[in-house]
Amino acid sequence: MAQKTRKYNKRTTLRKRQSKRNFRKNKSKRNGRKTIKGGVKGVNSGEKEGAPFAKPLKTAAAAAAPRRRRDGKPRLGRLGTLGTLIEARRAAWEGRSVDSAILACRVNGMELANLTEEMKNNKEVVLAAVQKNGMALTFAPDALRADREVVLAAINQNGKAIAYASGALRADREVVLAAINQDGYALGYALGYASDALCADREVVLAAVQNKGMALTFASKMLKADREVVLFAVQNNGLALKFASKVLQDDHEVVMEAVKNNGLALEFASKVLRDDRLGFAVVMEAVKNNGLALKFASKVLQDDREVVMEAVKNNGLALTFASVELKADRDVVLFAVRNNGWALEFASDELKADRNIVRLAIRRDGNTIEYASGELQDDDSIMRSVQKSNDRRERRMNTQENARASENLPEIMANNQY
Repeated sequence: MAQKTRKYNKRTTLRKRQSKRNFRKNKSKRNGRKTIKGGVKGVNSGEKEGAPFAKPLKTAAAAAAPRRRRDGKPRLGRLGTLGTLIEARRAAWEGRSVDSAILACRVNGMELANLTEEMKNNKEVVLAAVQKNGMALTFAPDALRADREVVLAAINQNGKAIAYASGALRADREVVLAAINQDGYALGYALGYASDALCADREVVLAAVQNKGMALTFASKMLKADREVVLFAVQNNGLALKFASKVLQDDHEVVMEAVKNNGLALEFASKVLRDDRLGFAVVMEAVKNNGLALKFASKVLQDDREVVMEAVKNNGLALTFASVELKADRDVVLFAVRNNGWALEFASDELKADRNIVRLAIRRDGNTIEYASGELQDDDSIMRSVQKSNDRRERRMNTQENARASENLPEIMANNQY
């Protein structure tokens, strides 16, 4: 027993000694100092043996400028350190260092707005800004807005930046094509700021509408009447039918392609194609795509049982646009509330008192009981069904919330936000 105690005490003593050595070592590192045995090297050659010496400090100019990579570009360094970024921004705002201005713009392109005029006139700084955020071109001087390389870099990042290019470059065919080939609604935005000649250029407009059909709004009047151009536009976005010529809004094939893409494009079809005789196929295609397109059908087709049935199968709330007779049709209302319980609001008073229909509606959402008849609202069995429906809905919402939290957990942990 005594031997075990001696061994334990010996191990404890060794651990304490090691802890003291580690503490002294870490303390010297924290102070940025180092002890040299056998004499002192470097700047403090007059100090005694074993005395600590400090590393030489950088000059103010060297401290303000970030290190550069082998290719000559400034190194981002440890941007995770808040002090590094703050010092770089301060140096950039005060115009002390071009490298600091580039670093600040590479982190946030809109920092260009805060720089001095001298820095804004530096092409390398502006390029760094627009490569990070194309819209930073708005803060560039006129000379650099007319610089082809700078403008191309900006619109490759954000096509909307063409709005801030010089007039000569907005009329440049290559620049405009680069802008409209950039993803997003910037395509139409870029085309809108282009010159009138380019808005009438068939190749440019075709490139635009194939990417974003709504860019048709910026096309010339002649191209809005071009059947091929409009077909490409409505195949990309059916709502582009709004900007087609009246002749093409009456074209059966063009309108059919539009409603296949988006049923609500029926709103912009001619009155003839929304009628019962010629428009039956068009309206049927529209309500299959989006039941709410029934709103734009003719009164005759809103009273057509086949059309309304297709509409409520797609969206139960389309029942609101059905005729009074079909709102009292039990089969139509059943399909509507099966799709969306809130369609009960638009059913006839007689069907709001139908126990089976009301049960089907509250199974979808218990709160729809407010549209049931007064008699059913006082029915105990119906109210128990409402409670069960609301409990199911609450459990489903909790499950979905937990699933979203689980999906976001790795990202939250990575950002140390837990």
